[in-house]
Amino acid sequence: MKNTIRIQNFSLDFGTHSLFDNASCLVSPMTKNALLGHNGSGKSTLFAAVADSEKHNKTINMKGLCYFLQQHKISSYQQSVYEYLEAYCQEGMEYQIYITCDIWLKDIDSGTMLSALSGGQQQRVKLAVLNLVERDIVLMDEPTNHLDKETVDMLTQWIQETKATVWIISHDRYWINQWAENCYVIEAKKLHKYLWTYDDRVQKKQEEYERAIHEHNDREKKKKKEETLIKRIRQRASVHKSPKWWRLLRHRMKLYQKTIVNKSKEKPQSKTVASYALDGGQHQKKRIIEWSTHVWVDLGYLQLMGSAMKRSANERILISWSNGSWKTSFLHYIVDLLTQWGEKEETITIGNNIQRDYIDQHNSSLESSMTVASWFRKYRWHVHDHQVVATLLPHAIEHKHLNQPLGLLSHGQRMRLQLLQVTRKSPDLLIFDEPTNHCDIETREAIEDMLIAYQWCLICVSHDNYFIERVGFDRCFVIDDGAIRELQE
Repeated sequence: MKNTIRIQNFSLDFGTHSLFDNASCLVSPMTKNALLGHNGSGKSTLFAAVADSEKHNKTINMKGLCYFLQQHKISSYQQSVYEYLEAYCQEGMEYQIYITCDIWLKDIDSGTMLSALSGGQQQRVKLAVLNLVERDIVLMDEPTNHLDKETVDMLTQWIQETKATVWIISHDRYWINQWAENCYVIEAKKLHKYLWTYDDRVQKKQEEYERAIHEHNDREKKKKKEETLIKRIRQRASVHKSPKWWRLLRHRMKLYQKTIVNKSKEKPQSKTVASYALDGGQHQKKRIIEWSTHVWVDLGYLQLMGSAMKRSANERILISWSNGSWKTSFLHYIVDLLTQWGEKEETITIGNNIQRDYIDQHNSSLESSMTVASWFRKYRWHVHDHQVVATLLPHAIEHKHLNQPLGLLSHGQRMRLQLLQVTRKSPDLLIFDEPTNHCDIETREAIEDMLIAYQWCLICVSHDNYFIERVGFDRCFVIDDGAIRELQE
């Protein structure tokens, strides 16, 4: 049947690591489906294999034209927006480019170079291709990363209205609930289908965990009872020297081995990822960061003028608004990554002896060519490989990853390493740019738990509504039309 994806006994290795082992599933036509899984479980690799199904024609059968929206940044920076879209447009249908731009790119001139666009604007250009290509099946890999609320709402509407079969990798919890009819989850190298929303799945997983704990406790009680009985029989056999007691002892030990030992399981764990704790905070009553009423920052693209902000040590600031409002550039300015100061006196100041750390959305602080083991030893010298693995295993880094370059890890795995790195610094000022991008749900929850417990200065850019609501920010500033202003409740 057209618009279907059938995966049958699909197996795939990545280097020496097995990602899938005889995985199977059927994606029905014209359905809206989500794909979930831990970072590094092979979600993007699976989509790449489906998009190139001819290479795997014995195990993947796809009926219909497919368009795969990958999560990687646009590489053709020297093209204009029009030139990029033209490559996907059918000959003689160039007028559709302007129609598409009016829908997805209202505030972007079609002659603008891609290199001049923000990450969110580039993602919108990639989404605009949906209106230009013929497609029966659409695969999307983390499409909401970098997107503002308005564009996410447009994408949601497109998904709900399209007749194409849609399969999307996403960990945006609120967003999945709005459109997903089915959830496919990669677990134990298999594909499992659930007819649930994300919230239903969370509840089911909790119920499964509680049931597994109850079964584990019952097994432990039976084990203890059986061991006590065997101990009594052994004592009586030793005292009475009777063959019938020794026969009974052998019978009970065989029964114990068959019903208790052979069926024993480890105690189920409620979380599969590590937690992150920040000490920080030597400046509870000191000024951390402040900008004056007349901030003037020349970033080369725009000038920002805005309201005053004085930061105490335990305040949380959210910076938000639409794509292309230069939120990331403003963060760069704060951490002195941009050196182009304004003509007036310096109006953004950071307190004395402040330990600060900045985690950007592209993991740029990690050297992509450095191996995992080398990165670890950079912060903790003279350790053996087994000690490295013991420390990093809760962070989804296994022994097979030790000699891999950091650039080959998934985005989520690299984020976990950055989180581990920042916990060793214990900063007074922590600056995050889109922290939940590329992270699986468990890692997002770990980040949220860390920031909820963090008691010092936090500045964060995010469009993740679930994350924003759970962390709970004290103040929200927006950058709009070249002005920084605070949103009042």
